[in-house]
Amino acid sequence: MKRSGGVRPWDNKRPAFGRGRQARPTPPPSNDNPLPEIPHVLINGERYDSDRFYLHKTDYKTDKKDKQNSSEATGKSAATCTCGARQPPALFDRQALVASLDLQCAILATYTLDKRWLVQAFPSLLGSDATVPTLVLHGQPDPRDRLLARKNNDDDDDDSSQASTTVMEESPPMVDLNKQAPNMKALNNDDEGDDDDLSIFTQPEAAVRVDVSFATSPPPPAGERCSTPESCIPRHVHFTQIAPTWLPPPDMADTVLQRQVKRERKQGVYHPKFMILLEKSGNLIVVVSTANLTKPCTTDASWIQRFPPATATTSSSNNDFGAVLQDFLMQQSRAACPADGMVTPQNFWKKHAVTSLREGWDYNQAQVDLIPHIPGEYPTERESGDVLYYGRQRMHQLLQRKSMTLPRLSSEDRLIMQPTSLGADWNVENLSQVMKSYLPKSKVDPHDNLLPRLDIVWPTDDWVQQVQQGRESSSPSPQTVTASNVEMEVTRQQRSALFLSSDAFNRIHTDCLSRMVQWDPTQQHTEASSPRVPHFKSVARLLHHRPPGVSEGFAWFILTSACLSQGAQGVEKTERVAGSNKERTVVSYRNFELGVLFCSRRALPMSTEHSRIYCYQPTQCTCHSPSINTRHRLVHLPVPYQCRPLPYVDAPYDFGENDDEPDDNDGQVWHFSVSPYFHEIPPGSAAVSNMLLTPYGKAVLLQQND
Repeated sequence: MKRSGGVRPWDNKRPAFGRGRQARPTPPPSNDNPLPEIPHVLINGERYDSDRFYLHKTDYKTDKKDKQNSSEATGKSAATCTCGARQPPALFDRQALVASLDLQCAILATYTLDKRWLVQAFPSLLGSDATVPTLVLHGQPDPRDRLLARKNNDDDDDDSSQASTTVMEESPPMVDLNKQAPNMKALNNDDEGDDDDLSIFTQPEAAVRVDVSFATSPPPPAGERCSTPESCIPRHVHFTQIAPTWLPPPDMADTVLQRQVKRERKQGVYHPKFMILLEKSGNLIVVVSTANLTKPCTTDASWIQRFPPATATTSSSNNDFGAVLQDFLMQQSRAACPADGMVTPQNFWKKHAVTSLREGWDYNQAQVDLIPHIPGEYPTERESGDVLYYGRQRMHQLLQRKSMTLPRLSSEDRLIMQPTSLGADWNVENLSQVMKSYLPKSKVDPHDNLLPRLDIVWPTDDWVQQVQQGRESSSPSPQTVTASNVEMEVTRQQRSALFLSSDAFNRIHTDCLSRMVQWDPTQQHTEASSPRVPHFKSVARLLHHRPPGVSEGFAWFILTSACLSQGAQGVEKTERVAGSNKERTVVSYRNFELGVLFCSRRALPMSTEHSRIYCYQPTQCTCHSPSINTRHRLVHLPVPYQCRPLPYVDAPYDFGENDDEPDDNDGQVWHFSVSPYFHEIPPGSAAVSNMLLTPYGKAVLLQQND
């Protein structure tokens, strides 16, 4: 697609390697200190390293052809590049992964799910002959279940069968939090004695009471034929809905009630995507993904690592991977929706795995850091240094720990935020607060004005229509906008993985909107698979001083389920401390999310560690790194979008004295050269406020005036 013109903030300013600054020589090789072996997982002979993520396979129609090509290339496998330097890395196949494992039990997590697809995709877990105990955690139920419930409640509703099976990811689930299940009593008692601000470091695992005598759903009647694949899911497969709830800490509770408080509902969503797979061999496989448990149809990615069981000689972990993972499951257990036969993650793990998730495996070789988001309100200042943080506070904590080993940083580094849902009510103040967590204050980051360094990557309407409908352009042009076009926009939410409504767009400050840049797929992404609408989500610090031998370099990169909404990123607010006149600042989160941090590091003098630089498309092949004697490794991340794309904004635009049109203190606003993709444009919102910055909004206004 031909892109519209525009000057990017970094053009003519960024010192490219070999131009404008002296080239740094490659570190001399060291024959005495080779690069260590990277943990990896083999799936059908394909190697997936744990120091990077992989884009998902979405096309299963070419399996036979791929197998033929694979068998023909067996003798050439040693010479094949898989690191991204010469060709795109392998695509990750969740179905092949599960099918290749001999599992003892499994926990899967998703926002929304499709039981029919699950049975077909993972027959070893959910097929009628499967025997592996499996727990599926979800934020929204299967749309077919909702349709069935609606039909049972209202047999006269002829339109119920026409309801959409697509769910908007930022819409909170409707659950009855007051309904009590038999096995929720012990869970609520645990909540009364626990504190969301308490770290799992300070809370002994034995203090968390777990009831393993949970109920299971009855098996299908003997001899009865299954009407649908999902109707014959075995009895050892459990589905548990998680609600975005939290328990206020002691100083926020009513002192008269002595902490006898109920869980409070946050208007957010349960949004993480992950797998915890326990093999019969005792190894633990953890997968963190951006993909829901539905049929693959979008651009997604996953990270994977296998951890061996801990032994008597295993040293204490040099990271908090196990502690964070254990705490994340504990928080989800507390927030499980009451229902008959409900199974919490802790109950499930206690019964089928027995071993403590935190202490049962050796996490010393963990290649990433986990970044969980938990609903609640958490102080910006903590008294104890061992308390677990969440969301962007967790990221800030990790960056402080790693400050001495980060690569060369600059005040010209850019912060990339690439969501698939853009929430409302962002302004300069609260968006800058988010940026400060990702760009901690330092000599190179004085925090004078961070907003100009932000790029919010978002697809254009033209591009999405090309991908979804397979033609050059189907978006309304200024000459063809009609009422029918607007109606098409209103129903677009039923078939999209991207969520930005015109209402939300109108409620975002124009200074924040000016930071939007156009999604432009990378060449490797388009070569690896047919174009797909992104469901991939990321946050990254893009290095201004590009390391030698790479197209782009990252100080760090987060693959996450979290979008750019206040529920996911958190919003700061000031509150009075109970029982005193003091005030404190807290960050309020509404969503459950999970991400992984890939952090570059430089080797310090006299250190035995090796340098690792995360980058895009290195010029040096690193597939056979064990044979390379150097302390410097370039790790390719198959980022599916261009990191320095064109902005939406071209030039200042003067709206004059029209009160319906946004302006700043100078009466000047930025206008968009192309229209961003909107999943929904309700009537009356297309030609007002910020929408007049877009070609679409201007065209609607012109037609209304004709």
